[in-house]
Amino acid sequence: MRRRFSVTSAALLIAVLVLAGCGAPAVTPTRTAKPSPPATISARATIAPVATHVGIADATATRVATTKRPLLDHIYLIVMENKESTSIIGSSDAPYINSLIQQYGVARDYTGVAHPSEPNYLALWAGSTFRVTDDGSHNLTGETLADQIDAANMTWRVYEENYPAGETCYTDSSAHGGPDGSGSYARKHNPAISFTNLTGDAARCSQHITDFSHFDAAAADFSFIVPNLCHDMHDCPVKQGDDWLQQWLPQQILNTATWKNSNSAIFITWDEGSNDNGGGGTVPLIVISHKTPAGFVSTQPYNHYSLLRTIENVWGFYCLRDACQAPDLGEFFP
Repeated sequence: MRRRFSVTSAALLIAVLVLAGCGAPAVTPTRTAKPSPPATISARATIAPVATHVGIADATATRVATTKRPLLDHIYLIVMENKESTSIIGSSDAPYINSLIQQYGVARDYTGVAHPSEPNYLALWAGSTFRVTDDGSHNLTGETLADQIDAANMTWRVYEENYPAGETCYTDSSAHGGPDGSGSYARKHNPAISFTNLTGDAARCSQHITDFSHFDAAAADFSFIVPNLCHDMHDCPVKQGDDWLQQWLPQQILNTATWKNSNSAIFITWDEGSNDNGGGGTVPLIVISHKTPAGFVSTQPYNHYSLLRTIENVWGFYCLRDACQAPDLGEFFP
């Protein structure tokens, strides 16, 4: 015999269900939004590490996916030599450089990563000093910024003043004169030539490394530019380097249609200073771009790895070695 619920029983069941929350209307709690972190050049998400070319034990790379980035058509990196920030910023011996600082931007707490010169160039080129502690001739293995650029079907050039461009992959420690005129080239200031995946390929080497007489602002997406031992302030006074930069930079880049009609950036830095701040001394980093606010001064701590990380982030590359722990220079590109 079937039993039927009475009205009273049904009412009692409904009351129990409501008290248990089964029939209660949902209540959404009010949440206070947290402020977003400051924007950087790119939104990055680290995914699985990938193997690099065979190299030393600490030569690892972490692949980074870039989901938002302002494209730069060309990047020019000019590396000067051996001057602390106090010898450049505000110095009467460097009026042109200081005019660039006033017109564009400067990082005042920027450091080299080591002494002497060569490991700093390696840091800029490949995200590590590779345990190099001298200015000798080294033959290294491992992935570099150049390899990343090639993999992205982009272009790069190394311009070294007084480099003997007529030679096929010149690997001697120095050279003098040539089409660039008087002056001296030093291998220790040419990081590309330290990697065997370049020097072992004569055609690749000849295609990518040349002297200043072949400079062309439109020739490459990335240009690594190193003046000779006088113009970079290594062997000559600050004033002489400033005079050279005042003549060369406008003529070769700033006054060209390539610069005027593109969204590009010029970075000017020095390899190392005279103290041990950050491992290599406090040196200037000048950032020149159409996006950089005039007179912008950053007091955030950066170093050569930050500069490499910035280039990688702008173009969507994964970070190389110690650049993975460095903050990028996104504040210069609001």
